[in-house]
Amino acid sequence: DLSVTSATHVAQRSFGKTGYSFVSTLDGVVFAHPDNDKIFKMNLNELDWGRQILESGISGTFEAVNDGEDILLSYNKQNEYDLISISIINMTDIRGAALQTAIFMFIVGFIGITIIIICISLILYKKLKPLNEAVEIADKIANGSLNISIGKKPSDETGRLLNAMEN
Repeated sequence: DLSVTSATHVAQRSFGKTGYSFVSTLDGVVFAHPDNDKIFKMNLNELDWGRQILESGISGTFEAVNDGEDILLSYNKQNEYDLISISIINMTDIRGAALQTAIFMFIVGFIGITIIIICISLILYKKLKPLNEAVEIADKIANGSLNISIGKKPSDETGRLLNAMEN
């Protein structure tokens, strides 16, 4: 019974919200479809995109219109078994998935850039704080105050400058 075969091998092969697969003979007669009403009643010769599949090479992917909706078709002819396996998905499903992916990538990118900005700010603060202390000490020395005590000094060039000012 082909309806059982369709139910177990074709109907369970869905993808996305609208995607499904079906199988036809090389003559275009559909014999396995998730919609049992189309088994032996649907013929690829009666559809523009179906004729394109029948006239085309061994496999391919292309966009078409089916019942007023843009679809993406992928097919593979298996001449040794006298059949064509076809997968169809609505372009709205693909566009929706692409939009979700773009939104996810934007959020991840935004979070990444925010983390980078925070890290750069922390590094700049760590490097500029001793330099600001050196400027304050230089101002005190310029105003005649030579009794200056400097706490912990970094070991970089700014620390060497603060050490020279303290002596």
